[in-house]
Amino acid sequence: MDQLAQKRKVVAIGATDAHAVNVQYGPFKRCIFPYEFLFRTVNTHVLLDGELEQRLVLDKDRIYKALGNGQCFVAFDYYQSARGFRYWAEKGRELANMGEERSYEPGWRLKAVLPFKGQISLIRNGEKVFQDYGKEMNYRVKESGAYRVEVTMKNKLMIKPWIYSNYIYFR
Repeated sequence: MDQLAQKRKVVAIGATDAHAVNVQYGPFKRCIFPYEFLFRTVNTHVLLDGELEQRLVLDKDRIYKALGNGQCFVAFDYYQSARGFRYWAEKGRELANMGEERSYEPGWRLKAVLPFKGQISLIRNGEKVFQDYGKEMNYRVKESGAYRVEVTMKNKLMIKPWIYSNYIYFR
């Protein structure tokens, strides 16, 4: 995907293929991968400018447009909700959100805000160019490219994938 993003816009979305399976071993019955668990795992968070209208046709169109523009991110919400994550670029008063493209020139900064601390990695054209631990990222863009953020969480036993942003493009 990173290779393709260097040539054209790419949008990443993710979801769980939910199939709760009921299993019975003799007198023991159990649901493997229940819906409650599955729907708290891989999710696409769609970023809209403003509240939903509560009108199906209008809301559906806004959601589809945001998805098509890459104004969304994928998160594994089981360990910790990613609600509140934001990733954008700014230069003075000019902004660029996920999915948007700008001409590269000095002065752009990529920023991210997380709802909880995590290991933040900034990926440019498939290569890690920055890494830090915390709730915020502030990075000066040094060259053109397709930039995205990956966030992981760490406990004593393992590193857990958490958030995958869509790209901001500097051409």
